[in-house]
Amino acid sequence: MPAFQIMKTTRTPIRTVDRDGAEIVLVPLANHHLPAKLLADDFDRLVSDGVSLAWTFNDNGSGYGYVRTYSGAVAGKLTSIARLIVNAGRGKVVKYRDGDRLNLRRDNLWIARGPARGQTPSDAVLRKQQQARNRTFQAFLREAEARWGD
Repeated sequence: MPAFQIMKTTRTPIRTVDRDGAEIVLVPLANHHLPAKLLADDFDRLVSDGVSLAWTFNDNGSGYGYVRTYSGAVAGKLTSIARLIVNAGRGKVVKYRDGDRLNLRRDNLWIARGPARGQTPSDAVLRKQQQARNRTFQAFLREAEARWGD
């Protein structure tokens, strides 16, 4: 038995209601004392798309911090959670209305044109999300057809 054990910290997201009555999820971050905040629907979609819950707040090297996680589609690559929420592709910049980069509520995020300062989610990540949504919709259509017929 080793002389020491590495203890993994379990960071469990917390579901709650924001001041305006919206259902939100607070996601603890690996290296920040405050959690990221996002709408429950967006959190549920990210989880169903297979996004890892090992979220971190880190600097992009230019003085801007972002909430990121490792992408399952591209090994070893960090992906911005905000970019995944608003489906920002290449040539798009995600802006934060209140300037708080931990506030990932969709109503706080908007997309502008221009080069992103952080890493753009790879085409593979965006393609994987779209495929998951297509599978869900196709399953819905099959179920509706089986239930109600043509």
